Amino acid sequence: DTVRSSILYISSLIEEWNYIKPISILQKAAIPRINTNPAELTVPGSSSTTRILVDSNTEWTASCDASWAEIAYDESRQYLDITVGENYTNEERVATIILTGATTKTFEVTQSASIISAETNHLIIERGGGTYTLEVMSDVSWTAETSYDWIEVTPDYGNAGKSIIYIYNLRLFCGFL
Repeated sequence: DTVRSSILYISSLIEEWNYIKPISILQKAAIPRINTNPAELTVPGSSSTTRILVDSNTEWTASCDASWAEIAYDESRQYLDITVGENYTNEERVATIILTGATTKTFEVTQSASIISAETNHLIIERGGGTYTLEVMSDVSWTAETSYDWIEVTPDYGNAGKSIIYIYNLRLFCGFL
């Protein structure tokens, strides 16, 4: 344990009595700490920035081992901002952030795989055609296109979140391709 010391001198103010009483003062060093709230972070596949609270009694710096995650902190070092880009993979990924000072804190950021889902996997269009809607949920940007020209889709792109696309059947189907 590191200890610092000082001496406090208490002196008499009476001229005839030149008395000094020394008092020894010792203080143990605080145990260095770096804590984060939350202790770890899970984010969706979309790009986002999350602010983390850092509770520390020591100066610290931060580093990150992943190119898809950026970190920034303010001068007070009370907060750590973590910005992640869209995860264009089908796998979750993990970044390790290390806060280093008189002690070390390792913090993991897990980013989910990207998702694009629709309310159904099959859409049945009546013989006479028509307009149909399809709800798309995604945490990344997306595009839509059809494999044949007898169907139009609008909009043909979207961003993370909930979207409605309209599907137009342009022709009557008589059973001949």
